[in-house]
Amino acid sequence: MQFILHLDPQEEDERVEVYAREERPFLQELETLTLGHRGRRYLVGLTGQGHKLIPYSQAYLFFTRAKRVWVRTPQGEYPIRERLFELEEILDSRHFVRISNSEIVNISQIDSLDFSRAGSITLQLKDGHTTYVSRRALARFKKSLGI
Repeated sequence: MQFILHLDPQEEDERVEVYAREERPFLQELETLTLGHRGRRYLVGLTGQGHKLIPYSQAYLFFTRAKRVWVRTPQGEYPIRERLFELEEILDSRHFVRISNSEIVNISQIDSLDFSRAGSITLQLKDGHTTYVSRRALARFKKSLGI
């Protein structure tokens, strides 16, 4: 494999071109890294007055409530149109992990972990919210953190 970088001050738009013999998981990761979250940098939260653009990095937690998916941010909670399974596909798995059937957490927004509950982990987020890793998601969560 080769890596070639061309720097051209005259170039107006950045692009990445990949030449490969076959599709490989690494190439899919490269595409995700290059394009981000389906090429979008923001989620659209719904408010009483309209819509709010929410950068993915500001999302503490995605969760379900009353058959809707919500995002918790430093500014508050907003319903969003995406379903959890869709978010799981588009979010960067290095930063977001599913912790239960109803929640996806931003790993960088975890303040502390408490292993004292048998069979589960209690998470304290940086905004003070407490949530739990389900037993079914425990192995995946630990693998994401390298523990």
